[in-house]
Amino acid sequence: MLAAQLTSVAQRDAVIVQHEDVMTQREAMIESLHIVIEKQLQKLAVQELQLIRLLRRQYGPQKERIDPDQLTLADKKRGQVHY
Repeated sequence: MLAAQLTSVAQRDAVIVQHEDVMTQREAMIESLHIVIEKQLQKLAVQELQLIRLLRRQYGPQKERIDPDQLTLADKKRGQVHY
């Protein structure tokens, strides 16, 4: 009876050690993925800024919107005035 209990305790301890090893590996993997995600987010932020700069150069600042009520040159030439 005592031998069987010692065996089950030893088996339980072995399982606990295996689970601790798995947990350690997973924690390391999670930390590694966290670092990769942070780097990707930084790259994405840089690309977003580059896109904003490119669009600003191409189309002007975002706050400069065309007034939909403003007459276009084509409307002025045709004499079309919409009120």
